Amino acid sequence: MKKLLTFIFSAVICPLAITGCGEKELSIGTAFNPSMYHSFGEQMKKNMENAKGLKYSVTVLPTAGSVENVRMINDNRLQLALIQNDVSYEAYHSTGSFKGEQPLRNFVAVAGLYTEACHIVVRADSNIHKVSDLLGKAISLGTFNSGTEKNAKEILNKYDISGYSIVAKHMNINEAMNALDDGSIDALFLTNGLRSMDIYGLSGRIKIRLLSIDEEQLQSIVNNSPFFIKTVIPANTYVGQTEDIQTIGIKTILAVNRSMQNEEVYGITENLFENAREFDRIVPTNYNLTIKDSAKGISIPFHPGAAKYYRSKGEKVRTE
Repeated sequence: MKKLLTFIFSAVICPLAITGCGEKELSIGTAFNPSMYHSFGEQMKKNMENAKGLKYSVTVLPTAGSVENVRMINDNRLQLALIQNDVSYEAYHSTGSFKGEQPLRNFVAVAGLYTEACHIVVRADSNIHKVSDLLGKAISLGTFNSGTEKNAKEILNKYDISGYSIVAKHMNINEAMNALDDGSIDALFLTNGLRSMDIYGLSGRIKIRLLSIDEEQLQSIVNNSPFFIKTVIPANTYVGQTEDIQTIGIKTILAVNRSMQNEEVYGITENLFENAREFDRIVPTNYNLTIKDSAKGISIPFHPGAAKYYRSKGEKVRTE
């Protein structure tokens, strides 16, 4: 009888042997698979599950991207998420895409990761040479509730191009690249790392052209938001790209659900930076994840557990 009770007690305490007794399950919201967000999440999963001091079973969840991630982490459906810096600010302060909603504040920052660039891609054999030429064209704006969709609309609005004056498509990047290849769309938007492997692969399949944002519109976007930065996609980043491309950039942040314990977030933050070099292959354009850079320019407060780690390394970050 004693053995039976011991077995039952063990089964209750550790019902999923596959995850290991004592392990805590975490979900990381990323974006579509494959994508840079998703690859970054997969590397985080590997780093965290292999760490001796952490006991986590990590699920990397494909999502629509930043906007959906904000809503999911706010609703306690995610513990961690990758989110564009501008999206996190707007959700936190009920502005922009979140205007009229209650502030979403059930998430805080762990680190700033890397800068994403907004890519505007057309076929090289098209008659589209400027953003203003997109009027009346069929365009993939990215998936619904993605950072790409948000950025695409912000850029087009500066040219007085709305959804009524284009044929708007909401496609993931694989669908959009195939559609550009077969001619069923004229252009695609993608907010991604400066050397997006998706765009690089597309540039090897077909001849493409990237569009620069004109200085007047670019300056207006940057002036209206402290979280957009002027960004250059250097010449020869993609096959056949012979000129620098002027666009907007947005930092990606790692966010955490506010309810997570300080010691948990301290350990996650420590693990992130101890394995910083493991992310080099995912963000290949001179990427260098550093504690100092990760603490700068973040639009929302940091989790106290993350702040404790930064203090231990001589850096101060804002908390509530």
